[in-house]
Amino acid sequence: MKKIFIVFLVLALGILLPARQKIVHLGPPADGASWAPVGPAGGEIKGLALNPSNKNIIYALAYGYPSQVYKSLDGGQGWTRTSLLNEYGFALAADHTNANNIYVLASNKIFKSTDGGVTWQDRALGTNCYGYNGKIAVSPSIPSIVYATGYYVYDTAGWKTRPAVYKSTDSGQTWSMKTVYSDSSTSGTTYGLAVDPMNANVVYTGIYYYQESNFDRLYKSTDGGDNWSDKTGSIVGTVNAIVVDPTNASKLYAGTPWGIFRSIDGGQSWTKNEGYAYANALAIDPSNPSIIFGGYNKESYKSTNGGVTWTRNQTGVSGNCAAMLVNGNRVYFGSSAGVYRSDDSGSNWTASHSGLLAAQIPALCISPSSPNVIFAEVANNGFFKSTDYGASWTRMPDFYRCESVYRIIVNPVNVNDLYILAGG
Repeated sequence: MKKIFIVFLVLALGILLPARQKIVHLGPPADGASWAPVGPAGGEIKGLALNPSNKNIIYALAYGYPSQVYKSLDGGQGWTRTSLLNEYGFALAADHTNANNIYVLASNKIFKSTDGGVTWQDRALGTNCYGYNGKIAVSPSIPSIVYATGYYVYDTAGWKTRPAVYKSTDSGQTWSMKTVYSDSSTSGTTYGLAVDPMNANVVYTGIYYYQESNFDRLYKSTDGGDNWSDKTGSIVGTVNAIVVDPTNASKLYAGTPWGIFRSIDGGQSWTKNEGYAYANALAIDPSNPSIIFGGYNKESYKSTNGGVTWTRNQTGVSGNCAAMLVNGNRVYFGSSAGVYRSDDSGSNWTASHSGLLAAQIPALCISPSSPNVIFAEVANNGFFKSTDYGASWTRMPDFYRCESVYRIIVNPVNVNDLYILAGG
């Protein structure tokens, strides 16, 4: 029987990891070297986007440095890396009218491709402007108008920040900063983002700010971001996801770690879902807006009655969800573990990231007695094993751990005995 021994890292005792322990990022080979990524397949997905003219073509943004942009031509069954971006990428969006225009929100700039992700140009957000963990959205009604979320550093000495929304009116060539909330005693940032599908001047964003205690809010602008009003109402928790009904702009949904909230009056009032449902990502079925999908940590949710009640599915998906797409009965769940696909409207899910090799590996070990056997920890995902020198990988059963695994040691004479150092 295989034995796995877990040694917990106890910070209180001052036990520190050796400095040589580093996260390994799959990226381009070094000059003169001959390297190729071997997996495990998957990686932390920050964004998904459909090609508007051919919905079998999907784009995915994998987090890391450099960020990696992947493209699938067969609905997510197989993926090919199209490009590397030398920044941490946080969000991806596509032009709803032009299949070749794609945007990526990075640390302090926006990348844009006009050839389907092959080549990119970048534009700065502005001095002291950042897009960490933000979102990006192209206006469905006027695609030359693009919004992104992040924060503006108004006090560099104290590193105080203001929640901000960035706006371009020329398809990403230039950007202006719109302050959502301003107070000299606070620091904050913006997260969720949505643009009214019928009016490019109506924008929603979720913000967080700190003022003696933590505050989470939802704000709305009706003049393209120049002015904002608090529409939080009964919403509780950080608003990571916002979607607007494409057929009725008065209906919208907000996802938080505390629930999924719905409004039928343009954000004037909110009602929490009945029962159990949370969301870091939301998506509406464009052919039937009463059907809405939500994604959370290792959980998918579905509502068929406009967000009133939800069904929960904990089978087939893994990782913390950051992006969802709907294309008829086909639904996509992009998470810290990779891409998952359902072909029956969310009832069943399978991993759909073959060829998407963007895993971040904080710990790796080759068995001394059986060098064909390799063990790997994949950050924000799980523990994997290969018995064929890395040609294929099997996800091992989850086990109790304190955050990530940082060191793996295999018994020199017994490949089935493992010692694992985990800590947080």
